Amino acid sequence: MVVPISLALSAISGGALAAALPGGLARYGSAPLGLIALVPLYMVILKARSARTAAWSGAFFGAVSTLTANFWLANFGEFSVWTLGGPTVAYTVYNVVLAGALWSLLRLPIAIRPLAFAAAWTGYEFLKSVGYLAYPSGLAAYTFGGVVGLQQTADLVGVYGLSFLVVYANAVSAEFLLVGLERRKSRFTPPGEIVPAIRRRDGRALWHFVALAALFTVAAGYGFFRLAVVPEQTDTVRAILVQPN
Repeated sequence: MVVPISLALSAISGGALAAALPGGLARYGSAPLGLIALVPLYMVILKARSARTAAWSGAFFGAVSTLTANFWLANFGEFSVWTLGGPTVAYTVYNVVLAGALWSLLRLPIAIRPLAFAAAWTGYEFLKSVGYLAYPSGLAAYTFGGVVGLQQTADLVGVYGLSFLVVYANAVSAEFLLVGLERRKSRFTPPGEIVPAIRRRDGRALWHFVALAALFTVAAGYGFFRLAVVPEQTDTVRAILVQPN
């Protein structure tokens, strides 16, 4: 059985996200990998012919990312079918729904779709992190676990704000890669047929890059400010953390 390239790319994206999380390639996460881990999935969903095709890609991504990021759940012995199998099945289904929604959003013009992709992904992460069955594991923001400066923005926008920034960076990277691939394709196509469209996309992708750079600059500047100012201790509090069993 030959696995279609779209499903293979989706699986690669799922494995890359898991590797970028803390405990994967690096103890506190890999920020460089986190900035490109979702690029293959973005491109696959964008190029999918239908929501159904995109949903299959989402299923592969969900299964691979959940299995590889939560492999330690297999240590529960005879219960591993529930501890690891249960979340894998659940998040495979969740990602089927997510991929279908993302496919619809990626039909939007390039001026909007990277932002729409990041907003939808952030909304998904929020929904899976609240309620009785909340499981806030594997959020995109965690890939920046070793970047202390950018983490400071959490006191303004929460962990989901950083997730948005990370996913937006993936979307912008994917758009630039697509423009590059189309430019290469244009070498074998009459200039009047494809070059004007590529130039329009190139310009809009550039504006997204400028916006992304501005967001990172503001976040890094705020982080530098927060780390430079040592707050005065006014009180202490005792706390206890209990792991549900």
